[in-house]
Amino acid sequence: MSENTQGKLKRLKEKFSMRRNVSSTHDPVERVEEEVSEQKTEPPESRTTRYKRLLKIVVISGLLNIAEDKLSDDALIESVFSKAYELLPVPVRLVVRRKWCLDYLQSRKAPLLAQLQLYRAERYGSTVPVPPALEPTLPAVT
Repeated sequence: MSENTQGKLKRLKEKFSMRRNVSSTHDPVERVEEEVSEQKTEPPESRTTRYKRLLKIVVISGLLNIAEDKLSDDALIESVFSKAYELLPVPVRLVVRRKWCLDYLQSRKAPLLAQLQLYRAERYGSTVPVPPALEPTLPAVT
């Protein structure tokens, strides 16, 4: 992984790390009473619901960041494309030229990045506007 991706992943882990409640008392009865009183003050939310919500936040936001980093890296896109193009059958490679495919992928990169930004704005209520040139458009029907 790149250093940028590792840094973002580390910040996400730190942000959502679970802290343990360590009691200063050594008496088990007092500790149980403290835990019972703490449980009464918490809203009625099950652990599975809480962890599912937490997992969804970590995974989705983490994957959005990784996808945006990978799509922004032109060298990575070209290397992955060249590997995938070599795996195509020979008749397909004869019909579909490398230059045309690479140009098509590069033209689809900006709309995909715009879709990521729109999704992030809808999901997290960001007020950062997306430039009209980057907004996704549907291809013409022929």
